[in-house]
Amino acid sequence: MINFGKALWISDSKKKHLSQSEKKKYYKEYCHIAPAVIEGTHPPTVKSDVYAVGVLVAMICSYCKYKLLKEIAKRWLKPFSTRCSAELLTLL
Repeated sequence: MINFGKALWISDSKKKHLSQSEKKKYYKEYCHIAPAVIEGTHPPTVKSDVYAVGVLVAMICSYCKYKLLKEIAKRWLKPFSTRCSAELLTLL
């Protein structure tokens, strides 16, 4: 995954405190960020990184239609399925 200088140590991660309009923007423009991070209920963690990879793979699946890759994405995102957007789930 490409980082663009956003990486930080887990011990340095903090919960986000976003306004409702900022949350709306994040959901729209940064769909790879885990909902719990956007909502501010959890700081970024390894789990939110797994979510981001699952989103990336789901997006790739929407273009290549490779069945095995789609199954991998489903497994990655399964723990988050109740919090995934409907748009993201349609990619799978």
